[in-house]
Amino acid sequence: MATIHNIPLITTMTGAEAAVDGIAALRAGASEDVAPSDAWNVKPLQEYFPAGTAKGKR
Repeated sequence: MATIHNIPLITTMTGAEAAVDGIAALRAGASEDVAPSDAWNVKPLQEYFPAGTAKGKR
């Protein structure tokens, strides 16, 4: 039910610790003129490794 309503669901202590560490890192990266949501940028792997540029491609 939680995931249907976009509520995070953490089922292990290890997962909870990782979530807390991530939230702390986001907050630490923010400053007075940068919102926590803008402190980090996330990109898909395809932007780091465009098609046809991977080493060892067969």
